[in-house]
Amino acid sequence: MRFISGVILLTVCIWICGCGSGGSNPGPALNIASGNWQVSTVSAATPDLRGLGGTSLSQTGANVSGIMHLVSPPCFNFLNDINLNGTVSGTTLKLTSNAVSGSTISATVSGSEKLLAGTYASSGGACGPPDQGTVTATFVPPATGSWHGTLTSAGGTLTQVTANVTQNGPDPDGLFSLSGTLTFSGTCPASGTISGGLANGAVYVLIVKPTDPAVTGESIISGTMTDPATATAFSGFYSAIESACTDNGTISLSKS
Repeated sequence: MRFISGVILLTVCIWICGCGSGGSNPGPALNIASGNWQVSTVSAATPDLRGLGGTSLSQTGANVSGIMHLVSPPCFNFLNDINLNGTVSGTTLKLTSNAVSGSTISATVSGSEKLLAGTYASSGGACGPPDQGTVTATFVPPATGSWHGTLTSAGGTLTQVTANVTQNGPDPDGLFSLSGTLTFSGTCPASGTISGGLANGAVYVLIVKPTDPAVTGESIISGTMTDPATATAFSGFYSAIESACTDNGTISLSKS
């Protein structure tokens, strides 16, 4: 878990550079999609200070909850579980977090089922001063399905890729797991199964174990959905450290 989280953190750092029953009390006008959301914040005081990450969100009646993982120094790092709870009133959602390193976050957003925007404020604490700014949250559809694309090695070699992926979750930490298989047209990396994979917002990490028992080692793929709202195109990096080969480069995939 910490190894995969570390890869997600590195990828994020690269990225930074229902209605109620009848009666006189109808349910909330805003009903958000349950699942994986990308979160982006921009500080009003320091525009270069950006928070990027993801959160699980689910809604029951007017109540919304989730667990967010955010990269936003100095108070938050990816390994922190930031528990969110809030309520919907009309088309407005208000969320507050638990305290992390002495700081809490509150947000007021509005929008649609799959896109929310508004403002946030952090209380500050021992880790840093109070902050406020804008926040955008975008629902990221599950990666479940068939994907096709290419690997381009550092040496220029092109390898065709077919991936069949299933996404589940969230887990108790608010992260989404990935499983499935990847088939490569060449011998490096070796085709295999996803032995570990996590999604958080638009960031995805896959660890691929070779299917051939004679080949040891693994390949790691990490990157982001280029358009989180549709989640049909993925771009990132791969690194293969296997007994049969050592290679690295870029990867580009499209959902069929």
